[in-house]
Amino acid sequence: MTRIAPASLPDRLIQVHGLTLSKNPESRLVVQGRDKARRPWQITFPPPLDGGWVVDNNSSRTYYFAGYTGGAGVAPDSWVIALSFDEKGRPTPFHMLSNHARDAQGICDLLQVDPGSPLLLHQYWLEKWEGFIRGGYFVTGAYRQQCPYWYKASGRFDQITFPAVEHLVELGAKPKLVPAPDVAYHWERDLGNDPRLGRQTKIVGIAKDHIKTDPDLGCDSISISVLVLDSRRGREIEVVELSSEELTRMLPNAARRPVAATLTGLHHWPASRDCSASIAWAEIR
Repeated sequence: MTRIAPASLPDRLIQVHGLTLSKNPESRLVVQGRDKARRPWQITFPPPLDGGWVVDNNSSRTYYFAGYTGGAGVAPDSWVIALSFDEKGRPTPFHMLSNHARDAQGICDLLQVDPGSPLLLHQYWLEKWEGFIRGGYFVTGAYRQQCPYWYKASGRFDQITFPAVEHLVELGAKPKLVPAPDVAYHWERDLGNDPRLGRQTKIVGIAKDHIKTDPDLGCDSISISVLVLDSRRGREIEVVELSSEELTRMLPNAARRPVAATLTGLHHWPASRDCSASIAWAEIR
């Protein structure tokens, strides 16, 4: 991995590898470029940023950006965005919240197992109380890149079978690798970002930092981590910090004129009509 963005951005523009990096008035990283038809695109990242890197795999190039969530203990401490490009030269983000380590070489959890097809690890916490003792499982999954998209991977890679599950009897103890319990499969999400495999719907409104969609989806409201919006102005991508104000700015007329969208990483929470999605791919004609 080659670093292209420092953790602390300067006030001036940075031109690197065909991208323009800048800092907006809220001190958030904004990355801009143009697709093959010379239409503009931009992606805005949340603070705080830890850095940005680029990896060249055969004839493709992927950019990685990572930062901190503020999570501590068993909560995910990092966000990661992998940015590849489709056949039209438009950016296709892959997003995850996870416990990730980074060093001077970049993201430690990005594994080059096969040439041109890297694995990115994803870890989450599955809580399970045993009496009055708070314990649970750290579940580590893997996603394989097949440009420009990422797909959930399973099976054995090197010495580890994914998903890998570590049982933590109580907080502070040393976790132990165990076979995956049924509950781990029940809660496991698929964050794959290929829109062709997503759920098509219409965004019909916005309420309390969530989007509302067609009732057929079975969700009263959906929280989203990334919004990809295509319009005549090009492609705009907003990451993580999607408040009602930001959603309304990007989708001002959704209540009057429903917006066609595809959801990837859709998850229905058990015993609830609340849902979440990793990415909403929307289009305004």
